[in-house]
Amino acid sequence: MAYVGFKKLQGKLEAQGKSPKAAGAIAASIGRKKYGKKKFNKAAAEGKSLRGAAAKRIKNKMVDYSKQNASYS
Repeated sequence: MAYVGFKKLQGKLEAQGKSPKAAGAIAASIGRKKYGKKKFNKAAAEGKSLRGAAAKRIKNKMVDYSKQNASYS
């Protein structure tokens, strides 16, 4: 799936007749499905794009706690 920025997607949805609030909610939902909840929310909190190098940095910074706590099971 090709990258479409959040604002651009929101604009496309508004052009289809959605309210700005509904368009933002739909765009966020699509982003979370595409990139995963953790990655999408982290990028949004940092104001980062999920395109190219920024996406790789966010992916590398994410900690997989299931691997760290595996010895406690």
